[in-house]
Amino acid sequence: MDKLSGPFVGAIDEGTTSARFMIFHAGTDDIVCFHQIEVPSIFAKEGWCEQDPVLIASTVNECIEGACQKLQALGGKIKVSASQFQVQQIRIIDECYKN
Repeated sequence: MDKLSGPFVGAIDEGTTSARFMIFHAGTDDIVCFHQIEVPSIFAKEGWCEQDPVLIASTVNECIEGACQKLQALGGKIKVSASQFQVQQIRIIDECYKN
């Protein structure tokens, strides 16, 4: 499969030490590109591990931008802008907190 032929699908992976955004060929597990950034942890008390939710959201957004830029640098085309994807992500997070 041509690395730059679409359609593509993006996935957020936010873990305990880092966040990343991966772009796959749709319907496969073939990673076209990704961008990953470490997320620092806060150890408020012994046995506790916290992370700043604002920093997590910001880092995820940076990862989306970075992966989209990498895809474009490879010659790939993006139909949905990273900012449109981020707005949808924020709506999903907002709905989760309302329930």
